[in-house]
Amino acid sequence: MERLNGIIRIFHEKRGFGFIRITFKDQYYFHITEWDSDVPPVIGQRVSFEVQPAPTYKQNSLPLAVNVKPFDITKAAEVLGTGLPAPAEVAPGDGSGGAK
Repeated sequence: MERLNGIIRIFHEKRGFGFIRITFKDQYYFHITEWDSDVPPVIGQRVSFEVQPAPTYKQNSLPLAVNVKPFDITKAAEVLGTGLPAPAEVAPGDGSGGAK
């Protein structure tokens, strides 16, 4: 199944569902049971997901986002070939805060 990338547009934590947008018009419904992370979803978060067709018993319902995973920025950097900046190295101090 093909994976798509999108952004969480709305997430109702108490109700356990939200919507993912990939373009201005294309949106997908997801339920928290399809969320594949220990950290809860956040509005504006980039995610990848698979698509299932909208249920036929509901009129005007959106397609379903399943197997929703947070977008891994480290993996994206590797794929794009941009790399990530190395963390700044901190020299061990003597605990004086730089004062001599």
